[in-house]
Amino acid sequence: QNVARSRADPANQSFMNAPSKRHRGPWFHRVLIFCFSAALALLTGWLLRFIIDDLDRLPAPDYEAIEARTLDSDLVSESETVQVRIAQTKREVSEEQQRQVVLRDSTESSQKTMNQLLDLQRLSLERGVALSEPELEALDESKTLFLSNQRRYQELNERIADLQESLRTLEARQRELEASLKTGREEARREYQGLMRRFQMWVAALKLAILIPLQVLVV
Repeated sequence: QNVARSRADPANQSFMNAPSKRHRGPWFHRVLIFCFSAALALLTGWLLRFIIDDLDRLPAPDYEAIEARTLDSDLVSESETVQVRIAQTKREVSEEQQRQVVLRDSTESSQKTMNQLLDLQRLSLERGVALSEPELEALDESKTLFLSNQRRYQELNERIADLQESLRTLEARQRELEASLKTGREEARREYQGLMRRFQMWVAALKLAILIPLQVLVV
């Protein structure tokens, strides 16, 4: 009878069929939780950035140190000396060639003056008139300057030829040294590349070891 009465009672039926309500906290609690979550995410991002920057600043393998350890120091020293001498010899050749250009211009000018005076002397002799004393002195000076310039020009030619021969000898020696150092440089390059690959893998592993736990914590 009681069961039948409860089923028949409309108040009890409406109470049993009413949806249950979830109890929510005050609105400012939800705001605080959201703010704390955002602050935690921001701080986590800053921390990750600082950690990644520190990992990126880790000292990588030094190629110059590897090359210095691998190569023959005597050959390296001689190669550097020969390179300096080659550069110096090239500068000397260039300077002597510039002097030669200036001297050639001076020689051509003195030759032109001398030819003009010789033509004047020839015309004077044809007319039976002798050159004046200043003209004869100018002719002698032109001849002297022309011969002096020719001699100096020849000396510069010989000097340039000697420098170019020295330059060819130095460049041949430099090629020999580079051939001797090539094997050592290739070995140093292979060692550097292997160390760099291991270094990059190690840094990547450190980043993952830090990022994954933090990501798990944040989630």
